[in-house]
Amino acid sequence: MHRRTARSSLLALATLATLLTFSKDPAAAATVGDVVNAAYGAAGVTSSVHVNALAGGTVSAGRMTVVIPPGALYGNATVTLTQPDTAQLVTELHISPESLNHFALPVILTMRTAGLLSLDVLQSSRIEWFNPATSQWVPVPGSLVNVAGLSLQAPLWHFSTYRATGGKAGW
Repeated sequence: MHRRTARSSLLALATLATLLTFSKDPAAAATVGDVVNAAYGAAGVTSSVHVNALAGGTVSAGRMTVVIPPGALYGNATVTLTQPDTAQLVTELHISPESLNHFALPVILTMRTAGLLSLDVLQSSRIEWFNPATSQWVPVPGSLVNVAGLSLQAPLWHFSTYRATGGKAGW
């Protein structure tokens, strides 16, 4: 019970940090850390940021933002966020070195859904991650719908491929 309470408290703090660091301008949020690369493909976008483990940081690309709270990483790393198609709520998250792909505190993934999902679909949506070992999509525990902000958020304990799903079969 104590471990669950501590984890819930950490999740609440990470969520609060996310809300406090969000700016109306997603590009302004990316000023924490050094932007290594930002590239736009035909239909997608990628951004890489060097993140200091003690300071934390934010990486944004397309409709996706990942907030890494101070102390979440076990060492300095480069975090890359790719949204392969900005018309789809799918993102690929990578960290280098790969050995740092587990966190002391959850990082918060936010997917902005305005213009892509109706309010009815948004309300029944969640974030899932792709488990390559089983070739299955797995719901992310703690995934939240923010109706007022037209977004989905989830605490992540590792990086993988993530998607928004819900509302209708096969979506």
